Amino acid sequence: SPLHLPRISAHVKQQIADMAVNGSGIRDTARVLKISRTTVTETLKKARHLKAVNEARLAELEPTKTIVKLCQWEDWRQKPMKCGVT
Repeated sequence: SPLHLPRISAHVKQQIADMAVNGSGIRDTARVLKISRTTVTETLKKARHLKAVNEARLAELEPTKTIVKLCQWEDWRQKPMKCGVT
């Protein structure tokens, strides 16, 4: 039998999307909104308008002058100016 998820309101779907864009994880989102992790995951899968790239920021960059410094989360928390795009 197929998995049946409870219906969630458009408002909660928007909250899930907003939290994802702002860096909240699946577990955090589920805990805060008091819904299952499966509901969060399935909602994000269906949210076609979400993208992993900040297209507005990407359009501002000049590829020949852009340096991207990759850092682990802990490094970024300690020295945010040393990580990111310059």
